[in-house]
Amino acid sequence: MQLGSWQDNWKTCCSIGMQPLIFTEETKINDFITAASLAKIEKDTRFWTGGFRHEISRMWSWCTKDTPLPIDDDLLLDITDNSDKTDNNCVSISINISTSKYSMPNILCNTDETTDPSPPHLACELIAKKPNDKMIVNSTCMGARCGINRQCKKKDAIKKFADKGVDLSNMRYGFGEHFSACNRYFLFSNESTTFDDAREKCCALGMQLLSVKSATKRICLSKLARKYRDIADEFWTSGTDLDCKGNFRWCSVDRAFLKSEVLWAAGEPNGKEGRCVTIKMSTMFGSTTLQTTDCGAKKRYVCEARQSGTTVKSILNRCTTLIGLQKDQVDALQDTENYTYAMKCYLKCVGDGLEMIDNGYLQCGYTMRLFEKFDVETSLKTKDNAIDQCNTKMDPNGDACQSVYEMFVCVKEQLPQGFNKILFDNLGVEPAAKIPRTCYYQQNVMCTLNTTLKASYDINRITSDGGSSIIGIDGQNWFKSARGNYTNVDALKYCCSLGMQKPFATSLDEFNKLRDWMDGENYDNFLAETYTDTQYNEEKWCDTDTTVKPEISENNFKLDQEPSFFYLPKGSPKVRSLPHYKMGRVTVSYFYCSPR
Repeated sequence: MQLGSWQDNWKTCCSIGMQPLIFTEETKINDFITAASLAKIEKDTRFWTGGFRHEISRMWSWCTKDTPLPIDDDLLLDITDNSDKTDNNCVSISINISTSKYSMPNILCNTDETTDPSPPHLACELIAKKPNDKMIVNSTCMGARCGINRQCKKKDAIKKFADKGVDLSNMRYGFGEHFSACNRYFLFSNESTTFDDAREKCCALGMQLLSVKSATKRICLSKLARKYRDIADEFWTSGTDLDCKGNFRWCSVDRAFLKSEVLWAAGEPNGKEGRCVTIKMSTMFGSTTLQTTDCGAKKRYVCEARQSGTTVKSILNRCTTLIGLQKDQVDALQDTENYTYAMKCYLKCVGDGLEMIDNGYLQCGYTMRLFEKFDVETSLKTKDNAIDQCNTKMDPNGDACQSVYEMFVCVKEQLPQGFNKILFDNLGVEPAAKIPRTCYYQQNVMCTLNTTLKASYDINRITSDGGSSIIGIDGQNWFKSARGNYTNVDALKYCCSLGMQKPFATSLDEFNKLRDWMDGENYDNFLAETYTDTQYNEEKWCDTDTTVKPEISENNFKLDQEPSFFYLPKGSPKVRSLPHYKMGRVTVSYFYCSPR
């Protein structure tokens, strides 16, 4: 029986004491496909479900007899935005009996208003007669939900941090590593913070704090940790029982913990350590567990965003939004010679989403599949040879975005037709607003003069840790550190403690002299911080507010949409801009300080 509207399906189900299809987990969909097969339903059939987009909250929800229940994000992969303002606010399910595959797109709630020759069929299910005993819930908390103060309000979250002097939209890469897995985009933070701050930072970035609603997702995260060992750590999730003790819920999606899907650590949850939940990521599938933690403790965190679909266009659009490309960057994507760092990370996001990249390398099978679809003229042997050759293009500093960029540039040179069709023919999204780079370190790293250290150094011209005075390129006394392992922030703080600053150059000639003086052929070096002056559209040194000559940069300051610092790799004739999140990873053996 075919019905023209979602409401007709709902009313018909109610009239016979049933309800529309409610899929709270994927196993129910598999059960439905099995039942449809036994009922000898046609091979490809579409049905109405009880899914709809709530008019007030705008959340995709199941219309149950008690209250709207948010639809699990894992089931929303086929949902598209209503960009054309049509009433595509109801969810149907199409099943293929022979392959056991399904899709759940949103469609018009009243197909009678269209020329659709085949509206969805009627589908109903029995209403559960008893409470769900599979949930982890205190009996006094039945029906309790996550508090409204734990809902994501992006504008409020951005303002909260802006009031503290932290511009989150200008730090898109400043928080950690991005990965694509489990039909999700994940951000694993480098920093540690409290539960509430983690939740609000994810919200401000247009993402949400991690929810591990299923065993499948937990296993997928473990697989990710096996590939990338530096994320085998403890992270905040959105899980908590703060709104009713014993009622653990994933508050990013307001869903209860299910006993069959949750794996607690031994002795958990005990409530003694705290009421917020962390996940201990492990490379062993059975060892990635949950534990309760003090909500005020500082931990790393994971933000996630749903992949909007698996088509090439949907992945390109999602990556453009996630990475925050500006309009001029979208327009310039075909000009691979002048990529910003954000554009390079866009390629990594696309490569991950299209399964062209796995563990930092081009995957021959998936990549060949795409090129066979979009480039039928080039021979298979040519494609295969190109992929093998381009897989050797890796960034010597281990930067994932830079490595993918170099591999993709190689592919573009050898397979231009397929490359352009895959990456550029499907674009068409409105990019984010442009936000210039600022003097992040100057604003966020405490620069403190150590009067005792400076007084001693001024007299003795050496420091207790082995640093010493040295005549600089201008004939004045500069400082050279002892040999060690220093980050950019280490160098900045030390120079501040001596009342000095990191070196900079006002001309190409001065830069070349500085590079030679610092033995740039044999050692890596740090330079001072810069910012983008939007009024004059030029790069300037933060300490002196003087113009930086573009000739000294290998990428003409294209990393200008996020906090970064200058790094001079040994043997390189030009400096490289590195993003903020690299500040704790890139180190030098020596650093220099110049007089203010």
